[in-house]
Amino acid sequence: MQLAQHVVPGPAFEANLERVDAHLALRTFLVGHCLSLADLALWGQLAVQPMWEQKLRKKPTLAHVARWFAHCSALPALKATADLFTVRREKLALKP
Repeated sequence: MQLAQHVVPGPAFEANLERVDAHLALRTFLVGHCLSLADLALWGQLAVQPMWEQKLRKKPTLAHVARWFAHCSALPALKATADLFTVRREKLALKP
């Protein structure tokens, strides 16, 4: 969970993503063998960060974070959450 609070826009964003990427090199989840509060915190932080998508496109070396994020995003509960964020963003974009 400490990683999630450091993965915010700013000068250390990319360096912190690289630390997470190295941590996930041989892991499916951040802690243990199943989804944890740490995964939820970091996934939530990245799911609402437009900067995350930009860094992912510019830096394909973040493959482990990208794999982890895609895996978590495909889990039913997180997919439903992501879908709600998408609907909400679209509604906000349509408001005058």
